[in-house]
Amino acid sequence: MIRNAEHYIVKVLKNGSIATCFTDLRAEVFHFSKGGSLHSLPPTSQGLRPHIMRGFYNAYTTMHALDSQLDPNNAEILKPENCGYVHDQGHLIPATSWKALEDHWSVCCTCSKCARSTCPCRMADGGRGVKCGKFCRCKKTLPHSCKNPIT
Repeated sequence: MIRNAEHYIVKVLKNGSIATCFTDLRAEVFHFSKGGSLHSLPPTSQGLRPHIMRGFYNAYTTMHALDSQLDPNNAEILKPENCGYVHDQGHLIPATSWKALEDHWSVCCTCSKCARSTCPCRMADGGRGVKCGKFCRCKKTLPHSCKNPIT
């Protein structure tokens, strides 16, 4: 359900996108939008998940508000802690999540094979290199022709 909801929201925000999740959409917007700032990027999939869960929880509790009154033996009550909320000092507040961006998302090469040592993917991380990401040119043109030893 969460994956389908996320995919739907991606298509609402950017209909022609090849992304199927918000992490891919964020990388696509970062690499291919002109003049955008980090503040205008969509959240990652991990950041969106609690929002989807809270939306589901709120819709479910509204639709099933009378279940415990009408049929107490079969009423299913969701726990807010399992749906994007946390208890903090006696209050129910939205859960937050933070995750560091992986190294390969911040590097995007424009070469077609990553065969040269001057390729940004091979030079990244102090010369140790990072694997080629989804939006590197070598992955878009001929995915099997990439010569990056890490990929």
